[in-house]
Amino acid sequence: RFLEGFQLNAEADGRLAYLGTTTKRKGHLDWTGISRFNSTVLAAPLYDRQRRRKFATSMGDMFHYSMMRQENIRHLAAAFGIMLYADWHLYMVLSKYPATAASFFQAWTPRLCMMEAARRLPYTLQPPSEDRPWESYPHIWKGTSAGNQQTALTNVPRLALCPGPLFLSLEPLLGPISLDHLPGIEHIDWIITGGQSGPRAKPSHPEWFRNLRDDSATRCIPFMFKQWGRWQEDEELALRTGAPSRIKELARVNKFTGPPKILRAMDRQDAIGEWHHPDHPTDAWMRDMRS
Repeated sequence: RFLEGFQLNAEADGRLAYLGTTTKRKGHLDWTGISRFNSTVLAAPLYDRQRRRKFATSMGDMFHYSMMRQENIRHLAAAFGIMLYADWHLYMVLSKYPATAASFFQAWTPRLCMMEAARRLPYTLQPPSEDRPWESYPHIWKGTSAGNQQTALTNVPRLALCPGPLFLSLEPLLGPISLDHLPGIEHIDWIITGGQSGPRAKPSHPEWFRNLRDDSATRCIPFMFKQWGRWQEDEELALRTGAPSRIKELARVNKFTGPPKILRAMDRQDAIGEWHHPDHPTDAWMRDMRS
């Protein structure tokens, strides 16, 4: 619904670059397979002199297979060139295709990306005379997503091949993920997790989050619990049983401070508790999750 409304209002708002990128099939909005580069906003980070955290991209995936085509890969290189020039910002590049990301960083050096960006600007920007490795630019974070153990086993080793600071977005968490014996986990610099939101959201067990929190602390990986999502733990039950409220405790890390700092592991002696849904407070299936 969000994408449908976005497309319907795109022309009125002047966002013509998004028109034609989605189509409605069987009542749902699907991507048409069209990848379009919006050159009008390419240089925007250069004009924004206040240091900000910038997420790339909220309406797409910079490392989708289609971006590796000859007509698109230079656009991608130019975008990273702008990130390299505007190095006072912190960029978080999240992709579901970490293998494609790794191949891009192997083929395109920072200097080549900066040259591609400079070629598209109406004024002169001088790329560095010598090429430096991607690790020399810690303001560009690369990340991938995973919602269960199987996806993590596939994506984390591929992300580990990318240079520079790396993060995992384990959101929405739809199954338990163990960091034990997870290939490439030693290269991860930040773990973000949270529950699913929206009208059809699936619940996540509280222990999934707590185990991730404890595993992250054991490995000294900064951990951020972003949100419970549509389902959240029953705080009233916690008060009745005398157990501390898990909502308030986990909210201590619910603040975006990136680049992250090492967070202290929280008390592991906590109750699982019961869960409730705002629309179905007596959902029997959710009560079964306690077992």
